[in-house]
Amino acid sequence: MGRLVGQARHDVLRIAQQPTTTSELAERCVMSVSNASRHAAALRDAGLLVSQRDGQCVRHQTTPLGRALLHGAA
Repeated sequence: MGRLVGQARHDVLRIAQQPTTTSELAERCVMSVSNASRHAAALRDAGLLVSQRDGQCVRHQTTPLGRALLHGAA
């Protein structure tokens, strides 16, 4: 799947199977917070990720379509 969406976006999608903040995505994917935010926005626009504000944080989680793509069912 990394070849389809790029390795960074694949990593974001995989990590976000559990609710994850943008900062946590950045740390776990070894990228800047702004890059993590851009990748999350692209995945959200594709319907693979949902984002919800939680105070000053934004939490991201894969959608059913995103999980299906990750696990080869899509």
